[in-house]
Amino acid sequence: MNQLASSLDMFLLALVKSGIATAYGLREKAGLSIGGTLPALKRLEQRGLVSGGERLVRNKREFRLTARGRTALKAGLNQMLKQYQEQPPSDLESVLRVCSLAAAAGKRERAGNILRAAALTRRGHLSPLTRGARQLPRGQQLGDLYQHLLAGCDYARLAAEADFLEKCAVEIFTTATHRQR
Repeated sequence: MNQLASSLDMFLLALVKSGIATAYGLREKAGLSIGGTLPALKRLEQRGLVSGGERLVRNKREFRLTARGRTALKAGLNQMLKQYQEQPPSDLESVLRVCSLAAAAGKRERAGNILRAAALTRRGHLSPLTRGARQLPRGQQLGDLYQHLLAGCDYARLAAEADFLEKCAVEIFTTATHRQR
């Protein structure tokens, strides 16, 4: 791929390679929405990374990874791992997709590093939210109340995400260490 593919593109290439080759299969086995995967599969097909078979029963199509797609998957994953370790995306699903890809490719330590970097990034975003999340608004102004509730929710979501990502990083590192023995 000339440009860095999206984490969704890379994830779809890996899933198709693993045999999950229909939009329905992607929904059932990986929890991906059909509305999001069909345009992405079409884009991958136009780039020559997957090939789609004939339409079968109920308009179902099976996709296969092309030789170009296999090359793009390997090169794209290494490039994405490097980029995400240096600068993890703010999009949680992208982090989780790339870490899943890395772990499945046997690069568990890199997956753990990306999870840890994403957790640190989220913790860094907590400081500005702390004041708004902890102080009750003075008076009962609608805007003040809304901002307080929003800041509290943002703080709680980021803190929970950071905690979960740290926990996953520890589990992935532990698994990687046990496999090396």
